[in-house]
Amino acid sequence: MSDRIRADFQARRARILKKHAARNPEWQRLRRERRASGLSIALSLLIALAIIGVGFKGLTLARLGPEGFAQATASIATSPAGPSLPAWLLGPDPVSDALARLFRNTTQAQSTTVAALTD
Repeated sequence: MSDRIRADFQARRARILKKHAARNPEWQRLRRERRASGLSIALSLLIALAIIGVGFKGLTLARLGPEGFAQATASIATSPAGPSLPAWLLGPDPVSDALARLFRNTTQAQSTTVAALTD
């Protein structure tokens, strides 16, 4: 699209929008830009923290293995106050297990490649 055609289109569009805005006061309310609300920001932050937490748990599980991870989190799980939120969050889950397998397979493949290159 050439610059002249684009400019004509933008001018025509601006004229049409101006007519709509003059006729209908609701149009002004619909046209204004909306900012992100506090709820959407909080929800986005919560989702980001959950993704980071599951990723960190998967990396830790891949590094320590299932037995080492169970030993590392045993002190949290056996708190005197009974079952708690940290114990529940650090408990095993399918997503962290899948990430741990993926990370383990990736590191094994990298170490095999490095060993083959150094020979």
